[in-house]
Order: sequence, then C-alpha cells, then structure tokens
Amino acid sequence: AKFSSEVTPSHWRKFAIKASLNPEELLHRVREIASSIGENNDRVWDALDADQRTQARDFIDQSVERALMR
Repeated sequence: AKFSSEVTPSHWRKFAIKASLNPEELLHRVREIASSIGENNDRVWDALDADQRTQARDFIDQSVERALMR
C-alpha cells in the first residue's frame, strides 16, 4: 500500500509474517485498536468546524471499517 488509507488486513498479515509475528495475534490487536478508535470517533473532533468534523469522522469511519475487515 502506498498510503495508510489503503492498508488492509492482508497487508497486516504479510507484515506479521515478515516480522516473524503471529498474523492472527497481530490482526486481533489491530482490530482492538481500530474498534477503540471507532468508539471514540464521534467526540474527538468536537473542536473542529462542522464541515471538517464530518470529513474527519467519515475518514476515520472508513479506515476503521477497512481495519475490521476479515
């Protein structure tokens, strides 16, 4: 992936193998972190203007969704 927004579970599996890590354990951790970010996505952008807030939340929601793919 050239950009962080393009990273998928497949990329995490390849990384884990190259780094001699357990792919399923790494994916489990990535999903835990993504879930936590998703759960807090609504309130962390409150200081931004409404249009920026919407854009930031949408971007994070898409990234979290991609990270949680099976």
